[in-house]
Amino acid sequence: MRLDLQNSLERGALQVAAYLDARQEQYGRHQLHHATREQWRVRAGIPMALMPIGDCPKAPLPAVLLGIRLGTCEQRFMTEFDGFPADVSVSHDRIGERLRFTARSPETQADPLAWPPQIASYRQHSLSGRCADRAVTLVNVGMTDLGYASDVGNYADGHVASIVLGDGQVTSRQWSAYLLGLKLYGVRWQGCLGDAEVSLRPIHPDPPRIGRAARARKIRQNLFWRIMESATFRRSVMPADLPQPVQVDLLLPAAVTAEVAERFLLEKLCWLLDLYAGRRVVLVGPWDAEERCGLLKDFGRPLASLKTGDLGNGIMIRNYLDAVLPTWEAMSEDERRDIRIGIGILRSLPVELEAAVVVGGMGLEHLARALLPPARDGYKLSKRQRAQVRSQLAAFAATIAPESDWLRDLPLLDVRLFQRPAPDRIRQLCETFGVTIKGGEIKAYVETRNPVTHGRLPETTTDQKIQAMLFERHAIAVCLLRKLGYNGAVYDVREARTYS
Repeated sequence: MRLDLQNSLERGALQVAAYLDARQEQYGRHQLHHATREQWRVRAGIPMALMPIGDCPKAPLPAVLLGIRLGTCEQRFMTEFDGFPADVSVSHDRIGERLRFTARSPETQADPLAWPPQIASYRQHSLSGRCADRAVTLVNVGMTDLGYASDVGNYADGHVASIVLGDGQVTSRQWSAYLLGLKLYGVRWQGCLGDAEVSLRPIHPDPPRIGRAARARKIRQNLFWRIMESATFRRSVMPADLPQPVQVDLLLPAAVTAEVAERFLLEKLCWLLDLYAGRRVVLVGPWDAEERCGLLKDFGRPLASLKTGDLGNGIMIRNYLDAVLPTWEAMSEDERRDIRIGIGILRSLPVELEAAVVVGGMGLEHLARALLPPARDGYKLSKRQRAQVRSQLAAFAATIAPESDWLRDLPLLDVRLFQRPAPDRIRQLCETFGVTIKGGEIKAYVETRNPVTHGRLPETTTDQKIQAMLFERHAIAVCLLRKLGYNGAVYDVREARTYS
């Protein structure tokens, strides 16, 4: 009997300790969410109503999606993981800039072999459950760590590729989403993109306290009045260092699912907005008008990415979109693909100088091949002249080196045999679209790009590498803007000036 009493006391103490640990962990997460919400309120001017805290049982669907992406709330629910019960949580990883997934066994004294690492960690999972009376589906959950610990039991950590809140099969004509990283200068835009109607409007921040609380309460001007004035008055509002969120509303001609609406925004609108914003725009959503379904995907785009100014200061979104949308709509799918490749290269240029010059050179060569006419991309030779050159070259090479590898690979070299060198094609590309080439930029590009591409160490100085990198970044941006029909002011990062 004494042994049974001791076991009962130990189990009771373990349950109390586990309960206290859970409460302490929940309190810590709650405080972290509060601190994160205050940080985003100051840094990006996001209203408090759009940033719920914790599990947010009563928050609207758009606020939950934005809160998950910013890290102010999380979704916790019970489900089965590999056939065993698990307490699952998904939130934003502030360090890795990913949607983080964690799973814990409900009881600390769990089976060490319940989640075998050799089975679970090398495949992807799809989990579903309910949180705050709303269905939650995690699609493509990749495991990064999985095991067993005596204090927490079975655990699994990883990242989530997609989160579906509500019924993922809902169809609707009206969809909305948030865009982070896009600055509209307080101006709205509404227009048509194909058969769809699109509108953009900024989300205004909460108004600052202005010191009128004491006057509104009609308090006499005494000591308490002065305390109320100092507590509710701000002499200066801290300016946000990130653009305010933007809501995009979409009205489609037919009812579609969230996946189709998201694909429409990503393929037909977000690429143009990336070029306007100077950074990769982060999409949060979409959700339908009745808030029956919400979709959030992890594209690995940081919220505080470095902004590169390609347009002139103060260019309004309506002026930009009114200039580029007609050209974008008239382009073929192959032409749009070339533009998307150019924008993708421009927004993904690495920080390392050598790598940035090589990637930027690839972008300029691609644009030269895609945007220049064939006669300007290569030499002006007729088909008959090219055929004669090939036959004479092959015959001459056969007399000198009949069994060489070079002779066998001669058909592979035929592609570049009649093509101008890359520096000449880039120079023609810049002349075609009005990009000014300064002295030494082409030479710095060649002397940095060629050695790195062919496995040699470049002998150029750091200043030459910076010169080549800035030239490529500016040339790609201007060529893309001019090709899309934008003829307004652009920003020259080389001289930190704006010109038309």
